[in-house]
Amino acid sequence: AYDWPGNVRQLQNVVRNIVVLNDGPIVELGMLPEPLKSRIADGDLDNARPVPSSAGASVSPSAGASVVLAGAGNRGGGADAEIRPLWLVEKELIQQALRVCDDDVPKAAMLLEISPSTIYRKLQLWKAAGNR
Repeated sequence: AYDWPGNVRQLQNVVRNIVVLNDGPIVELGMLPEPLKSRIADGDLDNARPVPSSAGASVSPSAGASVVLAGAGNRGGGADAEIRPLWLVEKELIQQALRVCDDDVPKAAMLLEISPSTIYRKLQLWKAAGNR
């Protein structure tokens, strides 16, 4: 029911980010980026139904889902919101992408939409800094 103004590339990026940033057999509401999450939560996509995937899992909106992003902390913006250093969030995301890709740096770089040399450089930097 979403019109995907970015066409297939936008859909691919959304799916890629969900796979890299989350674990689990289904896509839940909290895993979706804005504006999809808002439209579903607001009831704009009332006809949204689970969509079977080739792996047997399903993609379905879940009204009670929470936002689960690697290193994101509390995204509510309140006084208790956890703010983490950007380098740490970046490091955790790269490490998670490498785990998902079985340490295949070019594949992880493709999922993160960055150059493999960026990952290699960051890995060297973290190793030199004593795994900061």
